[in-house]
Amino acid sequence: MLKRKAIRIYVGNMIWFIPVLILIMGANPSVADSVWWKVLGCLLFAGIVVVCVWSWYQVTREKRETEEERYQRELVALRQFY
Repeated sequence: MLKRKAIRIYVGNMIWFIPVLILIMGANPSVADSVWWKVLGCLLFAGIVVVCVWSWYQVTREKRETEEERYQRELVALRQFY
């Protein structure tokens, strides 16, 4: 479990680093004038989309987990009164 969490954190950090790496490579004038810059631009766009979808998924998952925890707490509280 701990190993899977560490891998998830590592992958998350790599996903955030890829767009930064592409922008740094674009600072080189020889890259900015080549076809590779267009390819890197597409990868940058895809990276931004992946980061947004990944973040949205994590937020909805955390929200669902907190709602389930709140529901469990409410059940425990209701059982105490009945």
